[in-house]
Amino acid sequence: MKINPTDFKMLRDFVNEKTGIFIRDDKAYFLENRLEVRLRESGCDSAQDYFRMLKYDNNGEEFDSFIELLTTNETYFFRTSSS
Repeated sequence: MKINPTDFKMLRDFVNEKTGIFIRDDKAYFLENRLEVRLRESGCDSAQDYFRMLKYDNNGEEFDSFIELLTTNETYFFRTSSS
């Protein structure tokens, strides 16, 4: 799925505003791939529809699901070094 530059910037800026995570322009494919999953699962037809869903999500569950897909949950920095 390919999203247009305007929709990419709209979603990227929204994610950045809410989480501090910034997705560079050269990583648009990454956002597109993750967005495709959420569009299928949420039943939205377009990036704009999905953006509206995120923006007006009263309980934040959809936004949390989307952010979970965008992030890599690393915990190595909580572990004690063995050396």
